[in-house]
This record gives sequence, C-alpha cells and structure tokens, in this order.
Amino acid sequence: MDKNQDLSLPASQHYTTLQFIPSPTPGVLRGMLDRKGNEKARATTLVRYDPDKSFPPHIHTGGEEFLVLEGVFRDHEGSYPAGTYVRHPVGSSHAPWVEAEGCLILVKLQFMPTEDPLVVVRDAVELGGDQSMTRQLFRSEKEVVSVVSLSVGGSISDHIDGSRGLEVFVLEGCVLFEGEEYAKYGWIRLPPNSSAAISSTTGAKLFVKSNHLAHHLE
Repeated sequence: MDKNQDLSLPASQHYTTLQFIPSPTPGVLRGMLDRKGNEKARATTLVRYDPDKSFPPHIHTGGEEFLVLEGVFRDHEGSYPAGTYVRHPVGSSHAPWVEAEGCLILVKLQFMPTEDPLVVVRDAVELGGDQSMTRQLFRSEKEVVSVVSLSVGGSISDHIDGSRGLEVFVLEGCVLFEGEEYAKYGWIRLPPNSSAAISSTTGAKLFVKSNHLAHHLE
C-alpha cells in the first residue's frame, strides 16, 4: 500500500480526516501518513493500541523511531509515557504492549541510516512557556530531530533550516500552511528547497524532523 510515497513532493494530513484501519494484529489500528510498501514498508504512521493489546515480536530492518502521544507504550526495555521519544537502530527488535490506558504513537519505519547504532530515549514534553524555543532530541550528519515551541506569529523557518527537507507534526496549538490551519496531530512534509512557509497565529508546539529527506532522495 502506497500513500504520499514520493518524498520529492510536499504532503500533508489533517488528523480529523485521517482514516485508521486495522493492522494484522487485532486491537492495533494504523493511520497512514506516508507509506511505500506492504507490511514491511518505509512508513510514517499514527498507531493506536486499544487497551491491553500487544504486538508480536519483530525486527526493525530499517530502524524505528517513535514519539508517544497518549498513554504508555511498553517493551522489554521499559515503559515510555506520553512525551517520550525513542530511536531503535537497524536490526533491533522488540514485542511491545500496552495496558489498560491504551496508547497512541507516531512511528517512522525504514528511515534510519545503518550508521546510527545507539538506542536513544528522550523526554520530549518538557518544553513550554510563551516564548519560541527549540529543543534538539537527536542530531547526526543526516538528520536533526527537535521539538519547537512557536510563539504567536512565529515561523518554523526562524528556528529550523528546512533547505534539506522538513517534516512537522503538531503536538499542541495549530500552524498555517498554504492557507489551511493544521491543528493537533496534523502532519506536513516539505521536500528539499521548498519555498512554502509554516507559521502559527496562535502559538504551537511541534515535533520536527529536518535534513532526512535529502538523504533519502540522494
């Protein structure tokens, strides 16, 4: 199944119109943002776990990174409450589960360079206040992962260099992109050298990835 698979093109998705479809595992639903392939796909997905569900053991052949949005995500390494950002390197494996509270995560598969060997666990939530702020969660030669807090009237370009591609996921507030407002859990992808602007008239907290798209298009 393919969706928004061409990384050289802009793409966006409102959460309110995102369709969640059942995965092969009962009680685990997927809202696909971009995807190239079938079950073993390069993908950006919102995954919702119903209460007391688990996912079978699997290997991350292209790496996995996720941000916990709601509930608590668990595996053999520990528990990850809402706001936790995790990177599992290429070749890692786990069999995650959730308990009574259920869980919603933003997950990216098959995007990770093989030279990223470390497991990274960071708390992404502790960023607030009314001023524009940026907190870097991960940085390498091929990608930068940040949480950006925009003040009213702020623009993402004031904080992040998007010349090598940009991916924005709204955690709080809303942003303006091409005349449309993207509220909580909205998603926007801009290819390298895009002239499009992303700003906020209300203030917003954003999960942002940059540089990675240029790497995949080389």
